[in-house]
Amino acid sequence: MSGLRVLKRPAVVKKSKSITSTLTGELQEMSICFPEEKPPKTKKDALIKAIHDTIESIPYEAAPAAGVLLHPAALTSIDGSGFPSTRTVIPTYIAQDLSEVRIPSQTGTRKEAEITANPRVSLHFQDQRGRGGWVTLKGMADLQKTDNGEEMHIILRPERCEMMSFVEGAMADDDGWQPAILVKLPGGEGWRRSQ
Repeated sequence: MSGLRVLKRPAVVKKSKSITSTLTGELQEMSICFPEEKPPKTKKDALIKAIHDTIESIPYEAAPAAGVLLHPAALTSIDGSGFPSTRTVIPTYIAQDLSEVRIPSQTGTRKEAEITANPRVSLHFQDQRGRGGWVTLKGMADLQKTDNGEEMHIILRPERCEMMSFVEGAMADDDGWQPAILVKLPGGEGWRRSQ
């Protein structure tokens, strides 16, 4: 699954911390590196970073898989009557460049039927820190069944990312009424900040 990001910060060397080891029977000093964030180069990069930071801030109380941090979201699809249908989901992967999100599900669900009929979906993350905020990813979804046939992945390929955050300072106006927006570039490679 290259190009996919487990919902954690990228590993870039920041600083080291000394610890001791007794592997060889004697105390030795070792160095462990912790992640450091590179400063964003553009407003678009700053918004992508703010989107990831907001998603990563959302708590999930269940025990995560080893080394994987999970963050709940609300997936909205369109039902057979044309009404929005929203449910809580737990994405397991988000691409670093926001090009793909993977959401596990069971086969035979309403989500499957709705996405098969209309692949346009949105995925909403609610930031509960401080004055709050939110991230909504909108795009087309594909269904990818697993080998056992009972489970599947919903693969969302965002075409638009909207964000409003007082915590991250991500908005398009000074009053907090207009969200900051990224739209997919023609051809699907990269993003352009539209607001």
